[in-house]
Amino acid sequence: MAMSSNYWGGSYGSILGQYLVNMLPNRVGRVVIDGIADAVAWSNKPSHEWYRQWLSSTNDAYDIFLARCSEVGPKLCALAKAQGEDPSNIKSRIENLFDSLYYEPLPVANSLNPGVLTSGRARVYLLAALQRPISWQQAASNIARAMAGDGSGMILQQAPGRDLARSAVSCNDNEPFTPPTHEAIIDETLDVFEDVSRLVFATITTEPDAGCQYWPVTPPERFEGPWNHTLRNPMLVISNTADPVTPISSGKLVQELLGDSARLLVQDSPGHVVGEALARARKGEPYEHIVEGAKRVQDLFGDDGASKYLQQYLQDSGEKKWL
Repeated sequence: MAMSSNYWGGSYGSILGQYLVNMLPNRVGRVVIDGIADAVAWSNKPSHEWYRQWLSSTNDAYDIFLARCSEVGPKLCALAKAQGEDPSNIKSRIENLFDSLYYEPLPVANSLNPGVLTSGRARVYLLAALQRPISWQQAASNIARAMAGDGSGMILQQAPGRDLARSAVSCNDNEPFTPPTHEAIIDETLDVFEDVSRLVFATITTEPDAGCQYWPVTPPERFEGPWNHTLRNPMLVISNTADPVTPISSGKLVQELLGDSARLLVQDSPGHVVGEALARARKGEPYEHIVEGAKRVQDLFGDDGASKYLQQYLQDSGEKKWL
């Protein structure tokens, strides 16, 4: 009997997990993927066509951020003027800041990371904050400080340059395609900006996968699917309902493709990946224990029961903060 492969991966790791189980379906042991990215699009579409689906839950996370800010009021959310105020008013103040930074970027000298806070960098900050609800109270404070002229809290430390390391992965995975016209790229991106999420340009900045039409290397082999193999053991697929960068639609797609070979576990919450929040919830308790417990509940009660189990787990942890 072939040796089983056990695997857990989140975000980009969910793509690796989809490759693993479909390339080696007869060797699947215990596999969990969390924060699901669409491996089918990743391998078969140019990057400018990814964002419409990638960001399909971003506004849901943003709306929850605004609603929670309104609910807790200025005592816990510095962006709120009064408890219970219309969340759209809070959003207008944030968007007005972003618009003003486009015309008048804010110099930041009093910071460990001095620089200039531009509209683009501010949107990158918001997108990063939406991925980590545990940071929302601090993020709201930092955005409010920027409104008052101090942008130091929103200047994210720049990661060291990785040159073309990421392109070597995404472009070698991607199916070769005819270079799209500049007009096609711009039109699609502006449509996503208008119809899906105004944070699309922040995504392009932080997820540097463009330009694969110019990649000079042709890999000796690449996996193109199919993505619907029958697996030796079912895979656990975990998605938040409002993940701003890996939407629940991707988790549903994996379950649809794999059928009985996948179990979809849905956590009704914002943020990117469930695993990080659960691991923080009770330090020292193995993540595998949490997943196995949730899986057992799902097998008995279905997705709704599993979701309730995770919600109760988080409530018991005492780390609710805004949530």
